[in-house]
Amino acid sequence: MNGKILVAHRVLASLVQLSRARPMKRAFIICCALPLLASCSGQALSPAFIEPPAGSFSPSVSPAVNEELARQAGLERIVFHVGPVDLPPNTTPDAMADQPLVMRFQLEKPMWIIGFEPKVIDAHGNDLPATLLRQALMLNNHEENPLCASGGGGNPIAVATALLTDVALPDGHGYPVLPSDPLEVQVVFQNQTDKAYDSVSFEIALVAKPMNDLIDLKDVQPVFLEFDPCEHALGDIQPGEFSPRTVEAKLPEGGNLVVAHGLLGDYGVSVAITKEKELEPFWKAESELDAEHHLLGLDPNPFEDPAGVAISADAELTLSVTYDNISDRWLTAVPAGAMVYVVKE
Repeated sequence: MNGKILVAHRVLASLVQLSRARPMKRAFIICCALPLLASCSGQALSPAFIEPPAGSFSPSVSPAVNEELARQAGLERIVFHVGPVDLPPNTTPDAMADQPLVMRFQLEKPMWIIGFEPKVIDAHGNDLPATLLRQALMLNNHEENPLCASGGGGNPIAVATALLTDVALPDGHGYPVLPSDPLEVQVVFQNQTDKAYDSVSFEIALVAKPMNDLIDLKDVQPVFLEFDPCEHALGDIQPGEFSPRTVEAKLPEGGNLVVAHGLLGDYGVSVAITKEKELEPFWKAESELDAEHHLLGLDPNPFEDPAGVAISADAELTLSVTYDNISDRWLTAVPAGAMVYVVKE
């Protein structure tokens, strides 16, 4: 999409969004955060909210990106932190699921986002157990959610769970973000251990390219397939329940689905997406669980196909998510869904 046309479109969208503003249905804890911008040089930076010892924090660079080539290609990593918070032992996600930790921010210049890299860190930038994260949702509040009938609340553009799945869009593809786009991250933490964790933050790194006449990428539309597309509520599963659930979603625009990744939690079995009336899913990821049924991974995940799975306009996708709660307790605030990226026709 031409950058000038995109800017005009987003400015118009911002005026429409302001005219439709409505109070949020849920209460949020609002965080102030400092965006961290760096090239892929690995230059030492300080994380938001804290004053660590000098040089104590150097954000990692994706091992798939050679630093010198990254500089030549104009790649940047824009890093944001949500937190810090202290998590006492046996902190359940229930309360925060209704009142997530929230950060709102905007970029300083127009960018093509080509990847998302989530982490959970401490006050010095060291990795913490991924299981402290229940779910993090990133939205662009200038875009309407195509799967929400009311259209309000912003459009999800990235989601992370305890799997901390990195997302890399295929070469030549990107998601455009302008300085006028209000972005928001909602985070639900948990701590299901007997150990306390202090100064816990969620980190999201946006791998990006500047938007200019020299960089022409194909526009990718993020779509979050979920069971509550307006409120993004996490679900509950009763003790002893084998729970296969499905939901159909109609995409308003056609295109090619190039990337998808599944969202699942402990006692999860599988995540799958089926196109229209086909009998078999074009992608199904099955869980790997430990002896206590904690989720270790999904395979294959993420789904990646540079050519893309063709999706016609107004076609229905069926999301299937299965849990098997063989325990004698409720599973509360469980993640269930799939984040997909569709190249517009």
